[in-house]
Amino acid sequence: MEPLLEVISISISSLLNEVNFHINSGSILGVFGANGSGKSTLLKSITGIPTGLNQEGWIRFRGQILPIKEIFFKKEEVVYFAEPPEILFPMSVFEYLNIGHISISQNDFEKVLKKTDSLKLINQPYLNLSSGEKQRVQLARVLLQRPQVTILDESLSQQDLSFLTLLGNVIKEESRNGMSWMIVSHDLTWLLNLCDSALFLKDGNSHFYQTATEVTEIDVKNLFSSPQSVRVEKGSRWSISSL
Repeated sequence: MEPLLEVISISISSLLNEVNFHINSGSILGVFGANGSGKSTLLKSITGIPTGLNQEGWIRFRGQILPIKEIFFKKEEVVYFAEPPEILFPMSVFEYLNIGHISISQNDFEKVLKKTDSLKLINQPYLNLSSGEKQRVQLARVLLQRPQVTILDESLSQQDLSFLTLLGNVIKEESRNGMSWMIVSHDLTWLLNLCDSALFLKDGNSHFYQTATEVTEIDVKNLFSSPQSVRVEKGSRWSISSL
């Protein structure tokens, strides 16, 4: 089966050297690396967001190859979600979610809001929401757009464990329906237990694991600057903690 999206020999300034990986339709890719390893820069570059750095390489999307410098995706193809955008004028959550004239039935609209635990916010002023509530609303907006690939770049850092559990279930459900995901998260344990493939970045180099089962405890420990200070256990579920 041909990959939905393939990254081919992407190099970004002196930060990353010849990164290669792919995602299939309905797959969940976890992107791992220490702070400053290039995770966000790579994901922004893939989606055509300017980074100010020199970029080389190619992207193949649905069989079409383009140089990374020429890449541009429509919102129904690839969506990059980091921090919720700043809204400078008053509007309700309902009005915000309807910007862009998203065509969706009332039933599906409410279903997505329930999935993201944001239905109760629907009539509240968007500007009055907390950071965590804005993240949930923005996730709902992404799901309403139904992109083929959703990129979450540390975009849910204000959420508690109960919501991350709910989110994991949402991601799995959407992936079964064909949506693909690329995810960076500060919660490595959560992401390792969720993803079905993995990309590790360290010191400008990368390693792509086509299946997450290939990842070893040593691989994870070596992501840290002080591997000896971290306990990593791989059983039926991953567990990562400080010593």
